Amino acid sequence: MKYFTGFLVKGEAAEFQQKISREVREQFMSEMRSPKIPPHITIFRPFTTEDPKPIKEFLKSWTESNPKLSKLTFSDFEHFDDRTIFLHVDMDKKTCDAVIALQREIEKITGVHLNSHSVWNPHVTVATRIMPHEFESIWNRVKEEEKKEFTVPFDNITLFKLKEETREWIVDEIFPIK
Repeated sequence: MKYFTGFLVKGEAAEFQQKISREVREQFMSEMRSPKIPPHITIFRPFTTEDPKPIKEFLKSWTESNPKLSKLTFSDFEHFDDRTIFLHVDMDKKTCDAVIALQREIEKITGVHLNSHSVWNPHVTVATRIMPHEFESIWNRVKEEEKKEFTVPFDNITLFKLKEETREWIVDEIFPIK
C-alpha cells in the first residue's frame, strides 16, 4: 500500500484551498489529472509498505514527545515552474528544523531516501499537473482571488493512504501534537 506523511490543513484555510482548487478544475482543466487529496503540507513523500505499523508507532511516539510547534501562516499564491500553483506557507526556524529532523527519522523507517540536495518547501497545492497552454490563464485567475491570510497551529502529523481503486488519498490516521 502507498502512504505519505503530512500536515492536515483544517478549518477556513482548508475550505479556501478546496474552493480555489475546485473552481480552477471546473473552469480551466478539462480533466482531473491528479488524485483527489485532502488539503495538506507534504512532510514525507509517498512510500510503499505492506506494514504501516512501524511508521504509525513512530509518529505516535514523535507527536507525544515533541512540544507544540509554532503556528503556520498561509499567505500569497506562488508557483513551481508552470506546472503547480500553491499557497505559500511560512513557519519559524524551530518548526522547520523539527520537521526536517522528522523527515530524517521517517527515511530510516521507510528506507526511502530524500534527495540530500533538495530543500523542503512547505506549501499547500491549489492546482498541479497544469498543461503549459493552461498556466497563464489559471495563474491570472488565481491572482485575482482576494488576498487572504490564515494562521493555524502546527498541531498534527497525518498519515495518508492511497485508495488504489479510486486513486484517492484518504486520511489513514491523524497523530495530534500534544
